[in-house]
Parts: sequence; structure tokens; C-alpha cells
Amino acid sequence: MKKINVLYEGEDMLGEGPLWLADEETVCWVDILKNEVYTYCIVEAQMRSYAYAEPVTLLVESTAKQQLVVAMKGGIGRIDLETGQLTKLKDLEIDKPNSRTNDGGVDSKGRLWVGTMDLHFQEGAGSLYLLTEKGFVPKIEKTTIANGLVWSKDGRTMYFIDSPLKTVKAYRFEGENASLELIGDVVRIPEELGAPDGMAIDEDGMLWIAHYGGYSVGKWNPNNGELLEKISVPAPNVTACCFGGADMRTLFITTARQEMSKKELEEYPLSGSLFCVETDVSGVRKNKLIN
Repeated sequence: MKKINVLYEGEDMLGEGPLWLADEETVCWVDILKNEVYTYCIVEAQMRSYAYAEPVTLLVESTAKQQLVVAMKGGIGRIDLETGQLTKLKDLEIDKPNSRTNDGGVDSKGRLWVGTMDLHFQEGAGSLYLLTEKGFVPKIEKTTIANGLVWSKDGRTMYFIDSPLKTVKAYRFEGENASLELIGDVVRIPEELGAPDGMAIDEDGMLWIAHYGGYSVGKWNPNNGELLEKISVPAPNVTACCFGGADMRTLFITTARQEMSKKELEEYPLSGSLFCVETDVSGVRKNKLIN
């Protein structure tokens, strides 16, 4: 069993969206319920935090230095990592007061994908959008909690999680026009492992899935749906993971304290912390958003 370490002991209510910045040797993540963004420099062991008026749910690296593009309630913006200043860029679902963004990612062509959801988890109220020159275009509609989104190393397969379905769906992905063709469910999460949340992909094409309510991250084979490995986490609500580190073999893992009783928090006091574990495979680097 791989040894899991506490990288930063915190009390995130809903830690999410980990992102590795290789040039800065820094891992970033968010606490959606506290409206905060965090950066932790591995080399200097230095933590910085930024607070905003709206929940920030997704961080993506852009080609502009020292800037992240973020998804937030009501749209997307840009954060300057030197000052923490957030500049709003585009609106998304501002006509839906109970809507907010959730997870997303950047495809091989440098285009941004953002999922939305209803604050009260209304079934089918969300969508997965692609940002185009004409604005946000829905690509997968009637989702409930748009979550883990990754592409295979060759960019020809997209994997997507709608958490309440407890599955990972695979799509044939055509890069030039961003067209999707559903292949079907390639992973099914059993009841004892909770619900699938955030997701990462490794060089071998295996999917690393955060099990919310399942105390673990699972390494799953999308070719046959088999659970290859389970990394136990000392927190029930495991929310997301990403690969990073000098050789892309460190898995960073976020967790949450929301929905936990006083007794559960006493039993799992590290809930809401950022964890890391060394793996035996390199992860696929996340694509940068082309500005």
C-alpha cells in the first residue's frame, strides 16, 4: 500500500480543483464554499490564499505567465497570481440564480470546457460547455453534477463524470471541431466507494478517480472497468486529484469537511487537508488554455 502524506493540514469545507504549476513548482486548489483559492510552493513550503466574492470552482493554467483562468459562479475570470486580483472575462448562466460552475478542463487544442450545476442539485439542471469565439456552447446537456473531465494522451477520447450516475462516460473526441460521440460507460463506481468526483489520467491511460464518501482514490482501467488500485485517504470525502511534481508522479489529493458530523470530524480530523502520494506512473500534463 502506498504511503499517503499530508502536504498541507487545512480545514477546507469543499477543497477541489487541484492544479500543478510546473514552472513555479506549486500546487493550487480551491475551497468552493469559502470562496478561496490557495497556492502552495513545494520548494519554499509557502502557502498563499486569496478570497473572492463568489465561489471559484475550477483553475486552469493559461499561456499567460503568472495568470490562471478560473470558473466561478456566473462565468469565468482571470486571476493574477502576483496580486490575487480577479478580472471577470465572460458570463455563464447568469440567468439562473441557483446555478454555479463546477469542474472542467482544457482540451488538446487549448479550448476551455466548463460544467455547471444547480446549487440545490436539481437533476438535469446543468450542462458541460465549450468556450468558443461565439461564447459558451453546450456540448453535454441535462447533467446534474458535472465533475471529472480528462482526455486521453492522444486527445482522441474524452472521459466525463456526472457524479450522481456513479459512472465514467467515454466519448470519441474529434479535436478540430470538438465533436463528441458517446462510447458509453467505461467505469462504474460501487456503492461502498461513494460517488466519483474529480479525476486525473496517467501515461498508460488509466483513470485516477476521487471517491467522495469512499475514503479513497481509485486507479481504474477504462478498457475493462477494473479497479486496479485503491489509495486510502484518512478523510471520508475525497474530492479531486491531479498529477504533479518534477517527474509527474506525485498525486495531489483534495478533501472536504462539508456534510460531516462532529463525531466524524473527531474521527477524521485531517478532513479538509491537502494530501499527496508518490505513484509508480507519470500523469498526463494538463493542457494550457491558449489566450
